[in-house]
Amino acid sequence: MADSFSSCLLYPGPFLAKLTDAYAGVISAQKHLPLVIWQLHEKHGPIVRPAPNRLLFNTVTAFRSIYQNDDRITKAFTYELLTRNGVYSVFNTLDRDLHHAKRKVVGLAFSERSTRPFEPALRPQVDIYLKQLLRSSQQPVNMTQNLGHLAIDIVAQLALGFDLATQTSEENRFFAQAMALSFYVGNISHHFPLFHKVHTNRIFDYIFYETREKFTRLLEKMVRSRLGLDTHAKPDFFSFIAHALPNEAAKTRDNVVWKEAMVFLVAGGDTAATAMTAAGGNIKSGPQLASYHYLRACIDEALRMCPPISATLWWQQVASDKEPLVIDGQYIPRGTLFGVNVYALSHNSSIFPDSFAFKPERWLLSRSADPETVASERGGDQKAGNRGVC
Repeated sequence: MADSFSSCLLYPGPFLAKLTDAYAGVISAQKHLPLVIWQLHEKHGPIVRPAPNRLLFNTVTAFRSIYQNDDRITKAFTYELLTRNGVYSVFNTLDRDLHHAKRKVVGLAFSERSTRPFEPALRPQVDIYLKQLLRSSQQPVNMTQNLGHLAIDIVAQLALGFDLATQTSEENRFFAQAMALSFYVGNISHHFPLFHKVHTNRIFDYIFYETREKFTRLLEKMVRSRLGLDTHAKPDFFSFIAHALPNEAAKTRDNVVWKEAMVFLVAGGDTAATAMTAAGGNIKSGPQLASYHYLRACIDEALRMCPPISATLWWQQVASDKEPLVIDGQYIPRGTLFGVNVYALSHNSSIFPDSFAFKPERWLLSRSADPETVASERGGDQKAGNRGVC
C-alpha cells in the first residue's frame, strides 16, 4: 500500500486527493463526481489521481484493458463493503471463478432469445404510459417521473413477474426513491471506504429507516410471491436462473434469489429510467426516425451523453498475480485501484468532438469501405457498447 501511495503521487490531481479518500467521498455525497472527474481529465489529461491510491484513465484502450476480462484484474475490495450477511450477488462477488459462474447464469436471462417471450408482459406497461401521455397532451408532463415509473414497472415484471403498478398507483412509488438512496449511499462507500468501515452509513439507515423497511418488506413480498409459483409460470429473470440456485424457499432475506433480485431491480430500474429519459429528452420527431439505423444512432447518442452508469467501477490487480501490471503504458503499483469513468470517457473531446452536442450522425457508419475511416467515425463505439462490467 505504501508503494501504491507514493507512486500515485506522481500523477496529477487535486491536492486534497493526495491526502485522503474523503475528497472523492465528499464530492460523491454532493452528487457532482462524474462532472468533476471529467473536469479533472480536461485539466490534467488522460490519467488523473482522485485519491491517494487510485488512478483514473480516460482512453478507449484503458477501458478495454481494464474491463474486458483480463484474468489478472478483478473487482476492487470496495465491492465487498456492499455485502450484507455474507451472501454475495453477481455485483459484489470478488472471487473471479465464482463471479464468472454467477455471470454465466445471470447472462442466460439477457439473451435475445430469452427476452422475446417477455414482450407480452412489456406491452401493457408501455400502453399505460402512452395512454397517460395522450391524456396529458394539453399540459406539461414530468417525463423524468413518468419514465421512471414505466422503467420500474417493466423491470419488476422482468425480474420477478410482479406488478408494482407505480404508473397507476402511488402505493409503491417509494420503491424508486429507496433504490436511489441505495445507489447514493453505496457510491459514497465505494469512493470513501472509511465512511462504511466506521459505520457512518448507518446514519442513513437510521434516518431513512421507514423507507428502507418498506422497501425490504415489498421486495420480500415479491420474492416470496415468485417462489410460490412454478419456475416457468412467467417468462421472467427468475425462470432462467432458478435451475442454478439452491433451494432456499424457507429463507428469504438472506438467500441468493433475494440478492440477485435486488441487484436486478436496483441496477436495472435506475439505469433503464436514466436511459429512457436521456433518449426521450433528446430524440425529436422527424422523417429520419423512419430509418432503423438513424433511430438506433439517436439512442446510442443519448446513452453517450447521459450514461446510465456514471459512477466509476473500480478494479484492482489480483492478489496472487506477481507480474507487473501495465495499463496504457503505465506501471500500476500493487494495491492501486484503477478504472475508467464512463461519463468522462463519453465526453472525451478527442473521441467525440463537440461532446455536449446531440449528434446522432457520429454513430452512422461511413459509406467508405476503408476500415480505418469507419473505426475513426464510430469514435469508440466499443467503449460505449461494452458495459458488461458487473
